Amino acid sequence: MAPKVTDQQAWEAYQGGATWVEVARVMHFANGSVARRAAMRHASRIGESPSRGDTATTVKADDEATGRRDDVAPQEPPATLPPSGVDGPLGTMTTGTVLYHREFPRAKFKFVKWNKDGSAQVWGGEAGHAAYRDFRVDAITLAPLDDLESIATYAKRNLFVETSVDDLVARLGVSRANARKMISGRPDIFRRIGVNRYEIRDPEADRSADKKKAS
Repeated sequence: MAPKVTDQQAWEAYQGGATWVEVARVMHFANGSVARRAAMRHASRIGESPSRGDTATTVKADDEATGRRDDVAPQEPPATLPPSGVDGPLGTMTTGTVLYHREFPRAKFKFVKWNKDGSAQVWGGEAGHAAYRDFRVDAITLAPLDDLESIATYAKRNLFVETSVDDLVARLGVSRANARKMISGRPDIFRRIGVNRYEIRDPEADRSADKKKAS
């Protein structure tokens, strides 16, 4: 979703009676302060001002009361912090690196830059709720947090490796049911090579090879 659309939705939700913290929760912003900034960008574009009395100070107090302190205003990274493409708290981070947030296991975010306070500015979110956000480093990870996606990502990074349900459960911390579901549902990725043993394959490469043999 385009940033301008997200800003407009935040503004309309607030004007409809929701508090900034409620807007943040519904739209998957990290906290009320970020929701307020998004809505104020839209208000500035259309020349409007809030019809209610919430202030930045009130929003900050509400965020502290709910314990949501993931976001701060985006700032340019100084020379003392790792810029995009340089080793940082999560390793080498280039613009576009896919990240995951522990509170949104089904959402994907793309790294944008490091902020002045050491947090990461990202773009993304759950379907229909993409926006710019700033996350603390200890709240994000490079590894998917959804079981099926975690297995799919592992498979892409470990082609031709032998594995099993037990191995995936132990290695990735996924549930046994989801490991079985992924293996049985994607025989093009997990090729059976023995009793409870599978070889991880590249389905696109295999299909291409089959076409060449057939021609």
